[in-house]
Amino acid sequence: MASPDAYFQTLMNDMKVFNNKNAEYLEGTGTQRRWMIPTQFTTFKVFDIQNLSTPFDRTQLNADYKAEYEGTGDDEIRSVAGYSTQIAYLAMMERAFRERYKSLPRIGAHTMGRVEAHGEDDGVHEGSILPWVQELFTA
Repeated sequence: MASPDAYFQTLMNDMKVFNNKNAEYLEGTGTQRRWMIPTQFTTFKVFDIQNLSTPFDRTQLNADYKAEYEGTGDDEIRSVAGYSTQIAYLAMMERAFRERYKSLPRIGAHTMGRVEAHGEDDGVHEGSILPWVQELFTA
């Protein structure tokens, strides 16, 4: 039986620790409020755009999901749901992280591209979310 990805579990724990420290700051019992920077970054550079996705790598989860989808894995719906949830959550975390650290010109360029892509026939709504929900019902 499949189980949550080890790195995903580590990242979830890191988020818990980070949020507890920020809660202490807000309560007046902690030190300085921190930005969430995944512990996988040993040296973090805001403008190292190519490596911003490193802590949110979904390569193995995508391979595991594909194996389930093609019938070469556990062949259980809970595995498909578990992998797809982890993939979606890591993607959301990466988007939030990138939003936090991008410059004004990148914000404009990203917004234009995103708005246009959302209107495409194979965009996020009809090309990604809808097929995913349909797949859940047929799995």
